[in-house]
Amino acid sequence: MKHRYQDKVSKDFINGFIKIKKVIELNGYHWHSQRFNGRTKKEYEKNMVNDFKSINVDCLVIWDNELNTLNNVKRRINDFIYRRL
Repeated sequence: MKHRYQDKVSKDFINGFIKIKKVIELNGYHWHSQRFNGRTKKEYEKNMVNDFKSINVDCLVIWDNELNTLNNVKRRINDFIYRRL
């Protein structure tokens, strides 16, 4: 699937709400760990957020281990979606 921003940011998913310009990335620690990409989880997340910021898209990163606390994840998503609308 080739998405609209592929030339600037090559990520798994860009939402269909281009006017809102927000994306939620769900990362599995196994494939996005320092062992595979040479960056810490924090560095990887910061780079991802900055990549999207460079094309004026807000990004929320959720890691697979956070899914153990679904209420917290729901709150973070809700806060992310509805801030600055």
